Amino acid sequence: MIRFQRIPASRARVQESNAGFQRKFAVNGRDESRARRGERDGASLEALFASRGFAAPEKAAAIWRGIGGGALAPSASRREAVLLGEIASSADPDLALVNLARYVEATASPGAFFGSFVLERPICRLAVTIFSCSVHLSEILARNPGYLAWLIEEPTLGRGKAHSQYRAELAEHAAVFRDPRRRLNAVKRYHRRETLRIGARDLLGVAAVEEVASELSFLADAVIEAAIDLAFAELASREGLAPDEGPDGEAPFRRFAGISLGKLGGTELNYSSDVDLLFV
Repeated sequence: MIRFQRIPASRARVQESNAGFQRKFAVNGRDESRARRGERDGASLEALFASRGFAAPEKAAAIWRGIGGGALAPSASRREAVLLGEIASSADPDLALVNLARYVEATASPGAFFGSFVLERPICRLAVTIFSCSVHLSEILARNPGYLAWLIEEPTLGRGKAHSQYRAELAEHAAVFRDPRRRLNAVKRYHRRETLRIGARDLLGVAAVEEVASELSFLADAVIEAAIDLAFAELASREGLAPDEGPDGEAPFRRFAGISLGKLGGTELNYSSDVDLLFV
């Protein structure tokens, strides 16, 4: 509440001058009170992030306010408290908050984020786990926000996929388009989506190390096969041939082989492995 005091008559002229200044620049006691309260809230927010183990509490507080988070007073919403709790207990709270901000920018206005399904506890934990552990997977989510809803569908993270399933799904995704560039983009999207799925299963402990390595290898093999298929289809189109016909009348694949070497050949691929191939 703003309290008013009587001003002695001897200061009337100074008071009148100050009143004119305040009217000119739209400054009043309420604005000053709000500014001071904002400073206190900012300081308390930074102190809160420091107490929760953030390495850069000032930056964390600025990011939190940027995505629409409040001062986290006792009256703060349950969802805000749940989100902050998950971030603070994650592997890297600072990284998690940075990647969360990127996701929020790509999905909705900051004000709408705290009312979204993402803050339901199981989904929130999944998202924060990804945000705190992997910049690459976080970038995939930021580019494709809808993938988070896909991840929580029951079959997505529940079980792995066989090599034949990757091949069949990838062929189905690419077959929707006729334009070679759009088909290639479909292959890229599938690769990003499945990399996210494999990574999420890995981070949640749903899949063993051997299963993760096998699936990464199966996915890479299917993507390489699809890319070769697209290359031959484009070559046949340019030469005026049927897709399954080469210049000598034989199918192009009959005299071409892509041989996987190294970790890919042994189905031991990891996230940063080079892919060694021999084309014969």
